[in-house]
Amino acid sequence: MTVYVEIVFLNNFFIDLLLCISTIFSRRRKLRKLRIIASAIIGAVVSVAYAFMPAVFKVLTKVLLAPILTITFDKYKSVKDYIMSLGLFVIFTFVLGGSVYGLCHMTGIDLRGYAVLGVLAFAIVFLEGVLWFVVVKKPNSNKTYYDVAVTYKGKVLWLKGFYDSGNTLTDSFSGFPVVLLGNSAVKMLQEFGELSYDGFVEVKSINGESSMPIISFDEVRCGQMSYNCFGAITGQDVKDCDLILQNTLVYK
Repeated sequence: MTVYVEIVFLNNFFIDLLLCISTIFSRRRKLRKLRIIASAIIGAVVSVAYAFMPAVFKVLTKVLLAPILTITFDKYKSVKDYIMSLGLFVIFTFVLGGSVYGLCHMTGIDLRGYAVLGVLAFAIVFLEGVLWFVVVKKPNSNKTYYDVAVTYKGKVLWLKGFYDSGNTLTDSFSGFPVVLLGNSAVKMLQEFGELSYDGFVEVKSINGESSMPIISFDEVRCGQMSYNCFGAITGQDVKDCDLILQNTLVYK
């Protein structure tokens, strides 16, 4: 019986750990290690106690466990934000559980034996591979990057820009479009001298509202097209490029 409990605890701990990480990863969120470990421990402990529960508590456990684990492994800004993670967590639970059960059934492996850990490891690698392709590889392959010439204080700087149809930012006073500057672009601009802010732009995201300082460019040239633009200093690294173009900037 001691061996059986160990297997149940370890299996469920690693499964819940994977499900937590997969859910957060698929939502491109920050991994909160202590919260994730706490959530996995709760799931593992409940799985061991489940066999000794009365029928009523077993039903409650099936209904409440996923919501409890989901609210434990991450922080949320709204109910909608929480429900999105809960939905993904439940989907990944069925996918992983079904994969392990199906593989064990096909290979004749006892679900109560240590060999099931190998099946679990295979299922984990497969699921993470699918997530990596869907969340990271495929979106990156569809991205289009451009060489953008930015003129600031009379000096021209060539930057790598990414066109984002979701960037609709404009300066509220002039109506000029606003591009988003990553840390790499800011560092190169600072080589021309100290940056002087020309105002601020309000940005809304799933994490709430924030205010970014903006600088005025003499010109932003996308191929043959020239634009009057502002650049918002995000204070973050922009993956694979220096700036994110506003959706009205056409490259020709």
